[in-house]
Amino acid sequence: MTLNVQQQPRRLFQRGRRLKRIRLLAQEIKRIQPDILCVQELFYRRSREVLVKELSDLLPYVYLDCRCGKYLVGVNSGLAIFSRFQIVEEGLMQFKTHAGVDTFARKGIMKIQVHDDEIGGDLTVFNTHMQAGIGSTPWPFRVLDRLRGVAKLSSDDLSQAQARELFDVVMMVEEDHGIGILAGDFNIRASEELFHAVETELNAMGYYDSFAEEEHEEEDEEPTTVIGKPDRRIDFIWVWNVFENDGYIDDTTNTWAKITDHYPVFVSLDHSVNDNNT
Repeated sequence: MTLNVQQQPRRLFQRGRRLKRIRLLAQEIKRIQPDILCVQELFYRRSREVLVKELSDLLPYVYLDCRCGKYLVGVNSGLAIFSRFQIVEEGLMQFKTHAGVDTFARKGIMKIQVHDDEIGGDLTVFNTHMQAGIGSTPWPFRVLDRLRGVAKLSSDDLSQAQARELFDVVMMVEEDHGIGILAGDFNIRASEELFHAVETELNAMGYYDSFAEEEHEEEDEEPTTVIGKPDRRIDFIWVWNVFENDGYIDDTTNTWAKITDHYPVFVSLDHSVNDNNT
C-alpha cells in the first residue's frame, strides 16, 4: 500500500488538526491490514511518533527519515516504510536535482529489503516522492533557484532528471532478490507523455504498473488525488518478478478526504517460489 499522508511540517495552529488526521489514518490502515506500507509527506515529528505507536502491532518494523533537511534547515524527505516482516537492509538516496520548495526537503528514494520464508525469500521495496510542480514557487525559493542555476528548468525537466536517478537505483535489484516493488507519489500524471517515457524505461527493466496490468480502460482512468481531475493518477505501485498482481485505488469512501489529499493505492501479489505460489 502507498499513500501520501499530507502531514506537513509544523505550522502555527495546525498541530491538533494534523494529529487528529494521523489517528484517523492509523484506524483506516488497521482496517485494511497491509503487509507493507509506503508513505510520503510524513514530515511532522509528532505525527511520525503517533503513527509508529498506533501501527506497532500490525507493522512493527519501520524505516523512518528523521534527519534535518538540506543546508541544516528545512525538513526531512517525509518518506517512511512500515513492514510486517523484519527489515534486513535499508537505505535512502537523496535526489541531486531539485528546485523550488523541494530544495529544503530530502526528497529521494527510500529502500528496504525484507526476508521471510512466508514470502519465499527476499522482497525489496522502494518508496519515492518526486518533484512537485514549481508553477507557484514563492519568490525566496525562485531567488535560490537562480543562484543554484536551476531556475530555467521546467517541472518536466526536473521530473526527467529525478526519474533517471530513480532508474539507476531500482535497476540494482538482482534477480535472486525475489520480488521488487517501486511505490510512491511520482507527481507525474498517467496521461502525460513523460509518464509514458518513464513507463517504457521501467518496463524495459521488468517493472510493470500494477494498476495498468489490470487492463483498466483509459476512459475509466481513476485519480489518486482527492481533489484531482480524472487524469490525476500520480501515485503508483510498480512490481518486478511477480506472476500475478491485483492493483486498485481505494476511492470508494469519503473517509480519505478527511485524512489527506490522496487516495491509497494497493496491490496484492502472487509470486512463485518453487512449485508453489505464495
